[in-house]
Amino acid sequence: MQNLSQIHIRSLAASLRSAVILAIPLVTLLVTPLTYAAAPLSKAVTSTVDPESSRSLVYDLTKLVRFFEQRGWTIDRYEFRRVMPEALLSVCRCDLGTRAAAAQTIQRKISALGGPSKLTWQKNGHNLGAVSETLTLERTARLLAEARRVAPEVCPYYLVRHARFRGYQIDTDHITIGAEGGGLFSLRQHQDQWLVGGGGTGRVVVSFPIDSRWKLRLGPAVGGAALVGDDVSTDNLAVDFVTSVPITARRYAGLYLYDIEVAPVALGMWWREPVRYGARLGGLFGISAPRLRGFLPWTGLSVAMEWVAPSGDQPAQWTLRMGLRVGFAIRLSD
Repeated sequence: MQNLSQIHIRSLAASLRSAVILAIPLVTLLVTPLTYAAAPLSKAVTSTVDPESSRSLVYDLTKLVRFFEQRGWTIDRYEFRRVMPEALLSVCRCDLGTRAAAAQTIQRKISALGGPSKLTWQKNGHNLGAVSETLTLERTARLLAEARRVAPEVCPYYLVRHARFRGYQIDTDHITIGAEGGGLFSLRQHQDQWLVGGGGTGRVVVSFPIDSRWKLRLGPAVGGAALVGDDVSTDNLAVDFVTSVPITARRYAGLYLYDIEVAPVALGMWWREPVRYGARLGGLFGISAPRLRGFLPWTGLSVAMEWVAPSGDQPAQWTLRMGLRVGFAIRLSD
């Protein structure tokens, strides 16, 4: 009886082995198509993302990291706490696909620069300057990763997620209105002597989008300056009152911004003296700060050369004007 049981068990085991062997090809045929079908699912979220949305999120976060780096980046743990509220104002407005695509974009940029900053730092004799760009991107990647982790818990309901995100720390997708002003240093050669002086200028600006990184800025400007010669006397005092309508193209490059400006110029107090006309060509290099209560502030250094045509017994004159300028912009629509 015992021998019969052993024979029966062996027969049953052999049958099970045969069934498994026969089932393997069938399982393979069933699983393989499912594996290939499932593979794109990991990419499905990012494959349908608007590329400009992910680039805009990377732009916002990189700008924030660079801004805080300029202020003096110390210990990562505490710096991330400081910048996180600003970062979430962008991340909370993006859908999950945009967040994932932005993370991939940052990693590709890090790889293109040679990989982890620590290895490059060691290879370059502990030269931190050699890894500054990579280090900024790694901080941006960590900031995004932490923001993605906490977003489901902390994002308020009124920061609605959108598949089309064009940035919160930039306004190139919106018409904006703003104002700017600052001091002016003026230098002019007049009748074989140099006149120097100072004053100020102010302007109201309406800005229109050109593309994702350029805006056209239009608006009137008014300024004035007092210039004196070598003897610093009131008899040799020149008072400028300048009105103009600058046409400015502004380029946004992360934390930095650049202006190219041309303007028709009217020199003179029109209510008491003849006005002389001319033109101005100038530029500006500036820094864009994080948004503050709807205002996007910036500051920069402007340099311009101004020419005024001759009039009567007055010869043509050239004036160099430069100075610090501050301004802000507000979106006219959300």
